[in-house]
Amino acid sequence: MRPVRAIPSETSCKVLTSELYLHKIIALQIPHLALQHYTNDSVKLAIEFLKDCGQTLPEAYPQQLDPIFLTLDNLLHDQSLNRRI
Repeated sequence: MRPVRAIPSETSCKVLTSELYLHKIIALQIPHLALQHYTNDSVKLAIEFLKDCGQTLPEAYPQQLDPIFLTLDNLLHDQSLNRRI
């Protein structure tokens, strides 16, 4: 069974958060949930989402992003992930 590709959805999430239809605390949960049981695609989704929403989330919740970036930092040393993510 092929994993579901969810990369295009991060753009719509960015639009929702920027227009305040989706609360920013929920936007913090998206990369957090994507990194809980990570795959190459879920790490890519989290990174792309953080890049797209990167300006708004640090202003609203700077300390809540620390665990997400710590997880991404730890994943840099994981040999099972594709290095080109």
